[in-house]
Amino acid sequence: MTHPTRLNTPRLIVLLLVMVLGFALRYTLLANENPLAQYTDGGGDNQWYLANGEGIVSGRLFGESSYGLKFYNSVIPTAPVYLIYVGGWQLWLDGAGAIWGIWLSQIVLSLATAVLCGLLAWRISGQERAFWLATLVITFEPSNVIMPTQILTETLYVFFIMSGLWLYVRSLASASEGSVSRWGLVSAGATLGLATLTRAVGLLFPLGLLFHLGMVYFAMPQRAWRAFVLSGLLLIGAYSAVVSTWTIHNLSQFNRFVIASDQFMPSVWRGAVTTDGSPQENDAQLLRPEDFVEGCESDCGVKVPNSRYVEQVSAVITSDIGGYVRLRLTELAESYSLPAIATILGGESLRQLLQDWAGDGFSLEGLQRLISGDNFWQKLLLYVMHFVGIILGLVGAWRARRAWRTMLPVLGFIAYTTLIHIVVLALPRYILPTLFCFWVLVPMAFFPPKEHPIITKDNTV
Repeated sequence: MTHPTRLNTPRLIVLLLVMVLGFALRYTLLANENPLAQYTDGGGDNQWYLANGEGIVSGRLFGESSYGLKFYNSVIPTAPVYLIYVGGWQLWLDGAGAIWGIWLSQIVLSLATAVLCGLLAWRISGQERAFWLATLVITFEPSNVIMPTQILTETLYVFFIMSGLWLYVRSLASASEGSVSRWGLVSAGATLGLATLTRAVGLLFPLGLLFHLGMVYFAMPQRAWRAFVLSGLLLIGAYSAVVSTWTIHNLSQFNRFVIASDQFMPSVWRGAVTTDGSPQENDAQLLRPEDFVEGCESDCGVKVPNSRYVEQVSAVITSDIGGYVRLRLTELAESYSLPAIATILGGESLRQLLQDWAGDGFSLEGLQRLISGDNFWQKLLLYVMHFVGIILGLVGAWRARRAWRTMLPVLGFIAYTTLIHIVVLALPRYILPTLFCFWVLVPMAFFPPKEHPIITKDNTV
């Protein structure tokens, strides 16, 4: 890619003003929130992250957090980075201060993500206006505005994914001259390793980038295989070095073999059955008396053996493979059709209200009922932006097909996330990271690249 992606001083000032506005918008959502409620209200993932985050940074194997929730450091089921992130704020600040630290830092990460998406769009299109369109839209896109106000992994995970993609694509900037930045590949691999240690679902994605890297080298006239092997080892080596830290920690401390997370089979099981629910309900279905140590209560961190998941998943698939396939495809389609933040807002389902209105013959009373539904206007905006992003992103991908080698890492993440959730449980939250990649491609619907940024028209460098 021979075109620059640098802003001059006046444009940097404009970008700073955009970021300030984006920060102010997010802050207004939190102005009237009670941060202490995050510790006490409603249970759910946020309290689990806070409790286990406090536990993991405290160094204690098990016990109660400062607000009474139990944690079991020796059997942490998820990847650890987000736990360390929220636990670090709790170690540094107390109570409300810790929550504000998490909120404000996540706001900064969400704004940085918008800039990274803009830089990726600039690289693909070769045009600065693509950067401004992507950055502006993602800065004020409702999902990216609301998400950092939640104590969930998505904000940090998406930041690491987009950072890794940007570092990887940027490392190819000199590919037209027959070279690739190896330090860029190391940085990309390490950053994607942090993404996997935030959400383990990204575990195999770097293998797709390795395939793409081979395509780039293969397109070079000299077909530099030795250089490709070295570059690939740097990318995968840096990635593996970061991911292995969690494996080494668990082996050395607890004699427990874990690669990023031990939740793969539980997620496959939840995707195969229709009776899954809360962790307690799932354990009730799967745990047996022999799984407990004598004198151990039901909440002492006992793990369901993987063989139990395998048995039940195998039984489901062999008894009705057609039904299993339909279930997986239906769940995936529903996850793509529902904005993740709409579920976080809660209240009445906008989709159900629309169905009720249609069933009522589109009556005036039904319309009033629809408009007065919980968070109607916010959810309507979320739905509109959700589908606009996906549709225009697909249009942009088609119009940018001449730059397919540059665009492929972004498309690849969408494809990877989609395919992996055909196997494991699919929820709107899990699909949300793909929306940022769709928005990266949206500017190409209006400003398609004029030539391939890496390879010329005759497929030579």
